[in-house]
Amino acid sequence: MVESISFGSANPPNSLTHAQNINPLLIGVDPNADKDLYLQDTACIICKSEFGITKRKYRCKFCWRGVCSKCSEQKTYHPIFNIAKRICDDCFKIYVHRLSTVSVEYEVSRSKQVIEELQYYITNVIEEKKRDVTMVEVLKGKYQLIEKEIQNIKNQYDNRTKLREAVEEKLKENTRIEKELGVLEIENRFRRRKSRIVEDRVNWIRKLDDKLGNVIKDKILLSKEAMKLEATIKKSTQKRKEIEENYINLEMLRNQKENLKKQLENSQRETPKKSCLECIIQ
Repeated sequence: MVESISFGSANPPNSLTHAQNINPLLIGVDPNADKDLYLQDTACIICKSEFGITKRKYRCKFCWRGVCSKCSEQKTYHPIFNIAKRICDDCFKIYVHRLSTVSVEYEVSRSKQVIEELQYYITNVIEEKKRDVTMVEVLKGKYQLIEKEIQNIKNQYDNRTKLREAVEEKLKENTRIEKELGVLEIENRFRRRKSRIVEDRVNWIRKLDDKLGNVIKDKILLSKEAMKLEATIKKSTQKRKEIEENYINLEMLRNQKENLKKQLENSQRETPKKSCLECIIQ
């Protein structure tokens, strides 16, 4: 868009505020003038009253001459210092006269400039309107493209909703299958565990059978050894019986011997002499 432009000055043509845009030489201000001219003035250059204790000397900042306070009561904008300065009455009249003539020329040039700015502004506005028209057409085309894209997005959204529903159904089916697989896996684990238990039992029974066979073999060997021991025991009992019988016979013989000894002793007591037979026996 075209930027806003200020046309002309808001102040009247005779105003002194537009002196900022005017060359100082056009209104009688010499920037190269001697600023110490007031030192040679002993009296006011306007009312010719001499300076003294009661009449103080002031310096006009436009002509740089000495003036009294009554003849320099005005202050106006100084184009060199860019602020309001003291000005004498003569310089003020010249300043106002020249400033008014310069103001007319300034306003004429300013009006021409304003007209040129208006023409430039109008041409810019027309071009901007043309750009706006073309921009509106471009925006219409973009709007139509955006509507097509929105329609495509809606179609894609519908397709995505359908696809999402299908995916949800697949997920439900997958969850059901996973549950069934979990049940089957649990059953397979139970079967494997059961088969392991059966195998362990079979192995345990086989080990028991092996142990039982070993026990039976040991029992057979023990029975054989027991039979051998019984045979040896029978033999030993027979020998023992024989020994006991021999011992009994021996005891009987001993008893008989004792009895014979007693009989002999008794017989010897009765007969002091011994017979030859008894001596032999002794």
